[in-house]
Amino acid sequence: MASASKRVRSLRALFRQIPEDHEILSILFDLSTQADRTAAIVGAAILEDRLRRTLARYLKSDVKDDEQDSLFSEADNGPLSTFDAKTRLAYCLGIFNKNAKEDFDNIRRIRNGFAHSIPHHAFSSDEIKTICENFWIVAKSFKEDLGLPDAILQAPWDFISPKGLYVLAIGLHHWQLTIHYPVSYISP
Repeated sequence: MASASKRVRSLRALFRQIPEDHEILSILFDLSTQADRTAAIVGAAILEDRLRRTLARYLKSDVKDDEQDSLFSEADNGPLSTFDAKTRLAYCLGIFNKNAKEDFDNIRRIRNGFAHSIPHHAFSSDEIKTICENFWIVAKSFKEDLGLPDAILQAPWDFISPKGLYVLAIGLHHWQLTIHYPVSYISP
């Protein structure tokens, strides 16, 4: 029988597997049809993982995998083990601006609310809906020339559910971090 530490390492390795970007897109599309709690938690996990991988690009190239893992490991109480710590560091490094940081903070708060409360919550609740309707990245994207009808450009939240806006914000931030060029992402 495998030792407990070997089983724990095996489990950690399983959970560290990272889907390819096309798989992430498929997962994001699927989230809009999932239960609100699932969409909130899985969506934020996707974004947090992309943020971790973006931050890892700033590490020296000779940093060993176990050294990098210790920075991000929850089990080792790594300094970058939380979504909040990753978000604050990314902001301080100039990876994104204050508006994007606020989006990340709100995504984290929504995720935490769904993950750590016993009562059932929904994206349709006024508090969550208001946050989703005010994601900076969604408003920024709709202001760009997307060839959409004026009615949608003026108020996308009239046409997209709060959960859809949440998933859209995650997808847009994920894409920005994937193609990360600090100058283009930090501009207001």
